[in-house]
Amino acid sequence: MKEYKIKDFPTERVAYILSPIFTHEMTKFELERDYYKSFGVEAIPYIIDEEGYERINFVLNNFAKVIDKNIPTPYEIFSQIEEMGKYAE
Repeated sequence: MKEYKIKDFPTERVAYILSPIFTHEMTKFELERDYYKSFGVEAIPYIIDEEGYERINFVLNNFAKVIDKNIPTPYEIFSQIEEMGKYAE
């Protein structure tokens, strides 16, 4: 019989997942969170008791407000690198 070892959880998060749950499903969510964590994914719950799956709109709008707008996008970074390269030639 083949033995399986549980690998250690990665310390760095590589992705996030929004997980819709009812309040009575917290134990189930905690098990899912550990499962996703083993792959470096951070599970973020949002409660759907009142509004159902439509709650995702509220959650995403709040994320958009919280995200730091000062952080340059990858496109902006590459554009700056290309611009600097013109002067190096």
